[in-house]
Amino acid sequence: MAYTIACSNIKGGTGKTSTVSSLTGIFASQGYRVLAVDCDPQSNLTIGLGINPDNLDKTLVEALVGAGPNNTNGGLPLSEVIIPMAEGFGLVPAHMALQALELQMVSMFSREKVLRRKLEEVKDRYDLIFLDCSPSINMLTINALTAADSVLVPVQANSFYALYGMSQLMNTIRYVQSDPNPDLKVLGVILTMSNNTRIAKEVSGQLKENFGDNLFNSIIRLNTKLAEAPAMGQTISTYAGDSPVAEDYRNLAEEIKVRAKI
Repeated sequence: MAYTIACSNIKGGTGKTSTVSSLTGIFASQGYRVLAVDCDPQSNLTIGLGINPDNLDKTLVEALVGAGPNNTNGGLPLSEVIIPMAEGFGLVPAHMALQALELQMVSMFSREKVLRRKLEEVKDRYDLIFLDCSPSINMLTINALTAADSVLVPVQANSFYALYGMSQLMNTIRYVQSDPNPDLKVLGVILTMSNNTRIAKEVSGQLKENFGDNLFNSIIRLNTKLAEAPAMGQTISTYAGDSPVAEDYRNLAEEIKVRAKI
């Protein structure tokens, strides 16, 4: 049964999508059966893996629309939506229509658990599932947190605004823990785009003070290869597996194995 990790931060540009893409590729290269789910209407994960959402007729939208218990109210089986990627993992692509679907989800049965029910259809086929969340607190994000075993929080190192919204995210996590998913854990906070500047050191210090042991020891360094990889439709392990940032993500993957016991 798959261990599910939601990657979330309500601030954009923190490295959520890069983290999901990188970890998915690394774990797949190590023999894990991995599924990546793009839960963001912006579809950055989908696009960054070389797929144009506008050319697809089956995305997460078609799996969730009208979805009820046992698909009694419609929704494609999730297995029909999964795209097998050349790097050895599966992808559930997104489309901008997810934004409109969110309005429909408000009236769905047990609305916080729509995505969880869908993932249960395929969880026995995978070891790991990564959920790339949108940079906002909405019904899709609530669904991702409800479906997850734990949440991974990337925080950008070289920005004064890095900690903006962290309290809102933690409040949302506590809300999900209070009812729809009491077993949800905070897997950890990961510092991304670090360039060893004064700002980065200050942000790192604040994170250590506020999150203590929940802060990963690994730090993801700022590296142009990470920006180039999605332009080529590849994960970092395929595009530049010998780069410093690929090594950073491999180190993070090892920490995740210990914390998640996988």
